[in-house]
Amino acid sequence: MSVRESIKKIRTIFLVALFFILTGCPVVLHAQDDNRFLVAQSYEQAGDMQHALAIYEDLYLRWPENVIYYQTLAGALINAKKYERGIELVSKMPLTGPDDFFNVAALGKLYYLAGQDKKCFELWDNYLIANNKNPHLCRAIAGAATDIRVFERTVQYLRWLKEQSAEKKGPAYEIANILTMTMDYAGAAREYSFILHQDVTQLPSIEGRVQQVLGRPEAVQAFLQVFGQDCSDIPGIEHTLAILYIENKDYLKAFELLKKHDKLQHQQGVELFNYALRLSGLGRFEDSRKVFEYLFTLQGNTAIMPVVKLNYAKVEEQILTRTAQGNTAWKPLAVDKALKRADYTRVLALYKEIIAAYRQSEPAIEALVKTGTIYLQTGNYDSARVFLQQVVKYYAMSAFFPDACLQLARLSAAEKHIDSSLFYYEKILVRADVKAKTANEARYLKALYKTRAGQMEEARQILSGLIDVPADDRSNDALELSMLLNTAMNDSAAVMVYAGVLLQAEQGELSGAVDKLQQLKLAPEQFYLKSLVEILIVQIKIAFNDYGEAIAKINEINTQKSNIFADEAQFYLGQVYNYGLHDVQAALKAYETFLEVYPSSIYTAQVREEVKKLKAG
Repeated sequence: MSVRESIKKIRTIFLVALFFILTGCPVVLHAQDDNRFLVAQSYEQAGDMQHALAIYEDLYLRWPENVIYYQTLAGALINAKKYERGIELVSKMPLTGPDDFFNVAALGKLYYLAGQDKKCFELWDNYLIANNKNPHLCRAIAGAATDIRVFERTVQYLRWLKEQSAEKKGPAYEIANILTMTMDYAGAAREYSFILHQDVTQLPSIEGRVQQVLGRPEAVQAFLQVFGQDCSDIPGIEHTLAILYIENKDYLKAFELLKKHDKLQHQQGVELFNYALRLSGLGRFEDSRKVFEYLFTLQGNTAIMPVVKLNYAKVEEQILTRTAQGNTAWKPLAVDKALKRADYTRVLALYKEIIAAYRQSEPAIEALVKTGTIYLQTGNYDSARVFLQQVVKYYAMSAFFPDACLQLARLSAAEKHIDSSLFYYEKILVRADVKAKTANEARYLKALYKTRAGQMEEARQILSGLIDVPADDRSNDALELSMLLNTAMNDSAAVMVYAGVLLQAEQGELSGAVDKLQQLKLAPEQFYLKSLVEILIVQIKIAFNDYGEAIAKINEINTQKSNIFADEAQFYLGQVYNYGLHDVQAALKAYETFLEVYPSSIYTAQVREEVKKLKAG
């Protein structure tokens, strides 16, 4: 026996002896019986209930006045499903007084587990009523009901406990927990309402519990109804309701409540600003713009005004870009990325206002990058260079320095100055504090240029520093290129052509790209490169609105057993029917086939959303 086991054994014997002292039982027991009791416990822990019960029974018969032996035997009979023997044992014990709660709880559980539900509930109800619903006893019997998962009885006895207790918040919380677990969300909300009317300081705790069920639509609806009706007079409830309305996608109602909360709490727009950012992150740019416009009307929020103005301008830019893209935003590639400069006059003015008003601040530096990027995207390369180079020249320590370098690299590529592009990518990659997504994009584009030039080994070394960033398209592109370089070294000419087409796509120049790809003669063993080429052809066909040819290519891919991008092709099939051809039934069929064949794809969540939107009309 190890030292730890010896200490454990001594501790158990000591606790048993101490219990006997406190309960008036004889302290001196036969050492042999002590050892047998420990042996029985070992049998029970090992799952050998037959031997454990034999010892427990014998010990109880020898020492019927020993409470530990009795209670251990009763519990073991329940665990061993010896319900009839358990009933026989426990029913002989006192069952009426306040000190008999263990016997009553155990006998009730035995009755219930033996299928005698009525006897169980009559025993418990009558016992608690006879003892004037003593709070201590109510809690004990509620615990017994929970043990056998009869939660409606647990709630009943906890309600009796709440009636009899001077402090009612604790039982109310317990009831709410049980009702939440059993999905009676309206009942749980009513208990929380009761608590709030007793003690308004409990609101933060209750709001925390509400946030735990936000992912359940039926819970959100129930809490909204109850809190909206019963708690309108509770100070601060507007914030909790706003959280629920946001989850319910009722963003304008949430906005009105957060405005009220902001005034009452004198927050000077801080939480509203965070809400505007959240809406922007959800793609709700118009709603986000309304919040930002309201923030401009507030007095005293000068501390956050620079970032308010900056993010307002960014939201305006997103709205313009979405409008410019029209119904092509769903396409994986764009034929022409140029935007109309005149459309961005107002946004450019906002960014320049921030640059002038908050010089050398991070919002101003980000505004410089944003301004340069808009000029780049609208074809004004000279103006783009002026704003972007200010960041590179004067703000090398800024968090937005890598973004400026990335845009200057794109500008250089647009002007066919590839060495300059590579120079800016390297300036990004030598920084230790660059964001993983930005670093991966720089690695990918730099490696792509090296691949097109036939410098495969150098490209592979560049990509060796990839950082895993889930759900990031650029990181996925970089990973695909890395895998290609590691699997297709024997056909470097084809890889160079493929890389060249990808670089064309970066500039929105896809004319002739399909012909180049279709002329590639790929050996059967080059299945990975073949799969990449075929999915790229699908993307290009979609970009040029050649939907019939795209569908034909997808159907061809679906007949191939080795194409590892078949799930992506099936996803595009649904997108083409949905957004390109506006054929709802064909789109639904394509999406449903996708979900059936590719349930674990990275596109699965998006497909489910598309199906939901189509079925909702």
